[in-house]
Amino acid sequence: IVLLPLASKMKEKKKQSYLYSLFVSNDRELPGQLEQKVFGLITTGNGTTKNTASGRLDTLNDYTLPFLKQTSGQELQIKDIAVSSGISSTEWHAFLMQNRIRSRITATDLFASAFLTEITPALSVLRDNSHNPILIEYRNSFFRTSFPKGSYRHGWGIVISALIKMMLKSNSKKTEPVLLLSQSVRKNESVSFLEQDIMLPPGPDELEKYDVIRAANILNKVYFSDKTLKQISDHLSVQLKPDGLLIVGKTDRNGLNHAQIYRKTDQGFVSLGKMNEGAEADSIIRS
Repeated sequence: IVLLPLASKMKEKKKQSYLYSLFVSNDRELPGQLEQKVFGLITTGNGTTKNTASGRLDTLNDYTLPFLKQTSGQELQIKDIAVSSGISSTEWHAFLMQNRIRSRITATDLFASAFLTEITPALSVLRDNSHNPILIEYRNSFFRTSFPKGSYRHGWGIVISALIKMMLKSNSKKTEPVLLLSQSVRKNESVSFLEQDIMLPPGPDELEKYDVIRAANILNKVYFSDKTLKQISDHLSVQLKPDGLLIVGKTDRNGLNHAQIYRKTDQGFVSLGKMNEGAEADSIIRS
């Protein structure tokens, strides 16, 4: 079990859990560092975490700005896929506002739905649809239950998860459906969210809807085969308006962003420029 101490102790009697403040209420804003640590402890159904760091895509935003300035002066309709906690989407929106570009961003991710259950005033649990605990908060400290196989903590995680799961099934009255997103997403009316699988064809309401689509840290060969990457790029293409822009990027282990920006044409995607090494799936996207 990993214990995460708080940065400061509360002097007053606790009125609500930090998880409740983060995912349900807007009454109390949590420090960004604490929010990031909480997301780093959350493991989703496909085994990934939601620990996107603040400022991770700042250089990508800088690089793509001149291309976005060349688009229509009207409010841009933007789709940001695989957004994890969503912090990068709200930072992008703020960056565009600072540069006098109006936008509405639809942020999407595959795993976001969860439930928050208060078992006791001191014990709250984030869980999935099957009552499996995702994250535990006890007296303002956080405990994760998922550990890599082979770790000595893996077995303890299984035992604790089973115990918590039993308690969850008998304490369903104080349960709130939540989305595992940063507070900044819930507070920004210009950023909306969809839980969506990018491998599925888009619905009719999304055809030629967006001026810009960004796919950061998702269209990578480590995640998908070449065939699947082609299917995904085709799905993104039909969602773009004519002459729409597709931004594909990847952050390496050193925090350096590599990206490529494309324009949709009748003949397919045409590369307009690349940042550092460009898009890993460039030849597939342009095929």
